[in-house]
Amino acid sequence: MVELTQVSKHYGSARGVESISFSIQPGSLVGLLGPNGAGKTTIMKIITVYHYPSAGTVRIGGYDPVEQGIQIKNIIGYLPENTPVYGEMIVY
Repeated sequence: MVELTQVSKHYGSARGVESISFSIQPGSLVGLLGPNGAGKTTIMKIITVYHYPSAGTVRIGGYDPVEQGIQIKNIIGYLPENTPVYGEMIVY
């Protein structure tokens, strides 16, 4: 299960997301929809432990990402839109 409760993420004085709450039950298929700048990527980065929330609580499979990030990364897969590759590495 994925559960976010009153989650906020601030980047200095800018707000990425503010007081987001939702839960996703096992076996559910969910999409994050919204206009550019709505916080979809920020939410995904929080769920996948690439960012920590500034406030609120997150539970992924019962784990706390701040304390148990490794366990979460072992049970979740995430392929971002822009894959993290090195430009100087080429494929033959």
